[in-house]
Amino acid sequence: MINNKIQNTITLYKGYNPNLFGGWFWSLEEVWNDWDHVYSDPYIIELPEGFYVGECITGQPMIFKKSCNLGYDVCIGQNSENGKPHLVGGHPVENITLKVIGPADKKIEADEH
Repeated sequence: MINNKIQNTITLYKGYNPNLFGGWFWSLEEVWNDWDHVYSDPYIIELPEGFYVGECITGQPMIFKKSCNLGYDVCIGQNSENGKPHLVGGHPVENITLKVIGPADKKIEADEH
């Protein structure tokens, strides 16, 4: 996972899998599967205040809210290329739309100049 210079941001990976209904997805980890032609690109995403990336009991990265010990799944808002990422989870269950700042590669290039 890439660390970003902007505070309260993370990198999520947006990809397309022709084998999924709707095809589009967001993930906390890079997805690359040449055999099935599944790839993902990094995007910088703003996390709401009070959220952070931790690990679930299996060691996989997961998003948590400081006031809740239940994790949040990263979901796509709609089955289209322009679907925004959402956090779904917590107790009671919340559905939170995340703000996409932009592709990570362009942000990294801008910081280098």
